[in-house]
Amino acid sequence: MLEKGGLSIWGVAKDGICFFDWKDALHPLVQFYNFRDRRTTTLHAFPRGTSLDIGSSAITVSPDERWMLYTQIDQVGSNLVLVENFR
Repeated sequence: MLEKGGLSIWGVAKDGICFFDWKDALHPLVQFYNFRDRRTTTLHAFPRGTSLDIGSSAITVSPDERWMLYTQIDQVGSNLVLVENFR
């Protein structure tokens, strides 16, 4: 039985489920759970420090299972603006 997963961090494919695994928060993995043999395999290990947006996106797997779409945060920032003579 698949015991991992959560909201917005998985996507259903034809033969199984792709999901993020954060055992090590600084080194996330993409895993695949196969429905037939009930085994989990690692599809991709992200470089250390990769920041994935798990709060506002989901994994999407293409119908031919060759591509997976997810959100990755490469840079976070904001702008500071000075407004003079504001009333």
